[in-house]
Amino acid sequence: PPLARQPSINPFLRGVAALGIIEAQGRNIALSAPEPGLVTDVLVGVNDQIAAGDPIFTLDDRTLRSDLIRASAAVDVARAELQRTRDLPRPEDIPPLEASVAVAEAVLADREEQLALNKDALRRGGATSREVSLSRYNRDAAAAELDRARAELAKARAGAWAPDIAIRQAELDRAQAEVAALEARIARLTVRAPKAATVLRRDIEPGEYAVSDPNRPAMIIGDLSTLHVRAQVDEEDIALVRPGAGAMARTRGAIVQDIGLEIIRIEPFASRK
Repeated sequence: PPLARQPSINPFLRGVAALGIIEAQGRNIALSAPEPGLVTDVLVGVNDQIAAGDPIFTLDDRTLRSDLIRASAAVDVARAELQRTRDLPRPEDIPPLEASVAVAEAVLADREEQLALNKDALRRGGATSREVSLSRYNRDAAAAELDRARAELAKARAGAWAPDIAIRQAELDRAQAEVAALEARIARLTVRAPKAATVLRRDIEPGEYAVSDPNRPAMIIGDLSTLHVRAQVDEEDIALVRPGAGAMARTRGAIVQDIGLEIIRIEPFASRK
């Protein structure tokens, strides 16, 4: 019977024959889920044109959003703690401390007077040395109590201690960092296009469980504005291939078409037979 089509003939006097596959410019990009999870929505289909940054599919983020609610509440608590520390002392804290100082001053004055009376009585023989010693002890205790009351008042008037403010600020920063980390993880569950391309294959549907496996991509996209042909040359013919050499592609199948090609790069990586 006659041939259905003419056999492929090498158009060059010296040429290398190789089987090639057509791929998108910049190679086909396999998109996988960033982490295992339930697919909630698939936003594109095969042959859809997508721009860089367009959402492609989303994973279930309800667990992370519940964690985000708690983390946001922790930020509010940490911010309130910091503000409370900075606002010290409270206006109502000072009057009681001032009253304590006034009481301590009055007690000290009374103890001083009692000591003076006992000393005078001792000189006149109306008191014993033990009573004078007890009065001196009471005077010293009252003086110590006055010092303590004055120290408490000075501490309150000085406001918050700088290291306490730094600790509260660090706690707020940690809470805010936790919120930012959760927001980043939630945003990561929306897979977006890394570049403008065409959806070449779609292997997930809403309700399916996506796995984070580069060998099982959820989608494959590629830039079809310019097509490339990747040809694998036999190791025996490697020496005959050089950059800048002419090339011709011939399609296989019912429609045979010759396409002029240009070698744009040669990758030296050798794969096993």
